[in-house]
Amino acid sequence: MNMSVEKKWHRWIAIAVALLMLVTLAMPMNVSKASAATTNLQNPRTASDGIVTWDCVWFGHYPQSSDGNGGFNNDPIKWRVLSVDGDEALLLADKNLEKDLMYNTDEGGGVWSRSIIRSWLNGYGSDYNSAKENFTQKNFIDVAFNEQEKNAIYEKKIMNNAGPHTTDKVFLLSVTEAKNSTYGFPDTQQNTPTRISKDTDYVNWKIGDTANNDTWWLRSYGSVEEASGAVYVTKNGFIAEGGTYVAMCDIGVRPALRLNLTSNLWSYAGAVSSDGTIDETPLQ
Repeated sequence: MNMSVEKKWHRWIAIAVALLMLVTLAMPMNVSKASAATTNLQNPRTASDGIVTWDCVWFGHYPQSSDGNGGFNNDPIKWRVLSVDGDEALLLADKNLEKDLMYNTDEGGGVWSRSIIRSWLNGYGSDYNSAKENFTQKNFIDVAFNEQEKNAIYEKKIMNNAGPHTTDKVFLLSVTEAKNSTYGFPDTQQNTPTRISKDTDYVNWKIGDTANNDTWWLRSYGSVEEASGAVYVTKNGFIAEGGTYVAMCDIGVRPALRLNLTSNLWSYAGAVSSDGTIDETPLQ
């Protein structure tokens, strides 16, 4: 090969290698799916016709859909994003995940801090609830999340309208939160599709019902005929602020939590709207 041509050839190879290195260095290294999706998560949006749309994420697993053989699939949990604040997202389960579970004993009343449902959601021991039931082995948080996922849930101070404030990872919404317009809810207790919840196949099986819409507990204290009760949301999205008896087992459980979005343990699940529109992104 001509020496001049060979030198030119070597020079072009060197330039190509240098350009390839520059492109490689410019590309983000080890970008997690969570950090990439974080920039896409939005707060709830309300259109001019009043329809509210929430972004959703997949996080954790729980028995939900029927497997066709009398059992249930351990499906990814779909959560609605009620708010995004930096690397923290407030999530509400898209559907009721449980039922056939009393909020508390009649003696314990509607105070969240001593409720059975708080202990069950978080896996607390017998000292945490008025019924003295131990939920360290059988609870929601250990079934729904592995250790890494549990570490990605913020333990936050929970403000309560009765009894002491608490510090929990998993909780129920309060009346104030269920009326928060920035979360996509109207600031009244009246019927609204934005607060309507549905049951999973698993929940329907537990109660022997196939109702389309269902009720769900809030953590706020209510009063029923001089007996303490807890507030709940009706099938039509109405907040029953007077509450109902806490020992009732036919009200759904729709957990909420605050997720650390910097974890690589969740993925985007699309969006849902208050008119029933579902634009779902399957879990990859």
